[in-house]
Amino acid sequence: MAAAKKAAAAKKAPAAKEADAGPKAMSKTARIEEVQAKLKAAGAEVKKETIKKILDQYFESVAEEIKAKNIADLHGYISVRKVTKPATKAGQKIMVGGRELVTKDKPAETKVTAFLKKALKALVL
Repeated sequence: MAAAKKAAAAKKAPAAKEADAGPKAMSKTARIEEVQAKLKAAGAEVKKETIKKILDQYFESVAEEIKAKNIADLHGYISVRKVTKPATKAGQKIMVGGRELVTKDKPAETKVTAFLKKALKALVL
C-alpha cells in the first residue's frame, strides 16, 4: 500500500514542476535576433555581433553609473537604485508588544531595486 502511494506521488511530482515553471523570459540570443529582424524590416542592416556589443556596452555604462551614483535611469523606462543598509550590532533592546527583545548581529546589506517608470507602464499595462 505504501508503494502505491509513492508511485502516485511520483506521477504527480513532474506535473507539479511543469505547472510551477510558468512562462520564461526571452533568451539573450532571441532578443538580439528580434531586434535585428525589426531593424531589417525598418531598412537598416545591422549584424548580430554589433547589436550584442551595443547592448553590452550600454549595460556596462549603467553598471558604472549605479556604482558611482547609486542610481541609474534606463532611457526613461526603468529606474535602478542601489540601497545599502548598515550593519546592526547585537544586544540592542527593542520594545515589541510589551516585551523587550534583544537584537542579533546582522551584516551590512546591499540590494539593487528596479522601478518601472510611467512610459513603460503605459506600454505594458
